[in-house]
Amino acid sequence: MFPRFVAALCLAGCTRATTEQPTEPTTDPVRPTVPVEVTLVELEATPAEPVVGDDVQVTVVLDDVALQATPVALDSDAPAVLPLPDAITVQAGSMQASTTARATAAGEVTLTAGLDDAVESVQLTVAPAPVVPVLVEVSPADGLAATSTSVTLRGTDFEEDVQVEVGSTKASCTWISSELLDCELPANGGVAASVDVTVVGSGGSDTLVEGFTYTGVVADPGASFFCNLQWPPTTVTKAGVATEAIFGRVYVEGATDASSKAASSVIGQVGTGAVGSHPEQVNWAWSAMAPNPHWDFDVNDDEYQGVLMVSDAGAYDYATRFSLDGGLTFTYCDGNGSDDGFDPKLAGQLTVK
Repeated sequence: MFPRFVAALCLAGCTRATTEQPTEPTTDPVRPTVPVEVTLVELEATPAEPVVGDDVQVTVVLDDVALQATPVALDSDAPAVLPLPDAITVQAGSMQASTTARATAAGEVTLTAGLDDAVESVQLTVAPAPVVPVLVEVSPADGLAATSTSVTLRGTDFEEDVQVEVGSTKASCTWISSELLDCELPANGGVAASVDVTVVGSGGSDTLVEGFTYTGVVADPGASFFCNLQWPPTTVTKAGVATEAIFGRVYVEGATDASSKAASSVIGQVGTGAVGSHPEQVNWAWSAMAPNPHWDFDVNDDEYQGVLMVSDAGAYDYATRFSLDGGLTFTYCDGNGSDDGFDPKLAGQLTVK
């Protein structure tokens, strides 16, 4: 009976011993991180041909992904041309980093990047920014259509290789400064015309509309027209000092004899040139004349007055000229009047001391 009792007790309060197997881990054990050494392999700069004012993107490239923030030293050997920060940082998880620098002047520049013993460099040439010239004045503003005319162009931002076009023809010019050009405008085949003058720079162009007038000569104005150099036949002044008033008279049938005021269709000018030269054949320097405020315009002729100013001492001729078409064509007038054409021997005599 004992064994049965023991068996009953075991059934009531005993458990069977079992052998449990160890549980396998579900993940790999965490291992310590071993830093990966990276090195600099490339330095890039774009655009490759920048101009002043461009933003240049500078990029450093590593040979592998950085596992931690990695600073790369930067240097520019011409910071006045293209300044750079002292360093750029490649962030963890990346192989490259970029920064932007603005080109501030034209010139050669070498950019350098360094990481430990690795050094990369790139050379750039920063070109001047394209320039748009501005044309303000052409002086003188007119010249004979039958011959070339020497003029001075005034404006801003004239480059040394600036191009000048008068009408559709290129002019020959000498660069004086960024604000001055001396040019020889070609003849216009004897055709009177007002033409555009254009300056062309690296960044664009500027046009002075009808900036120059090729003037024609009225060789035979006919009986309905007369002009002269009225007074004085000779005059003396100093270099750079205006002369006394010089007077010229003009008669235009149906105009100067038809009103008690100066005829609005008339343009009068007084000019000077080399002794013995002919103003219908070579260019003289001309200045505007105005109606003489003391003149009686009820008579047939109108009288105009003006002055001359010459910068160099010497002897010169002077005369008057008048236009009825806004300055496109002129009749030239000596001391004997225009009836028999212009005679240089009858021009006024100017002495500049």
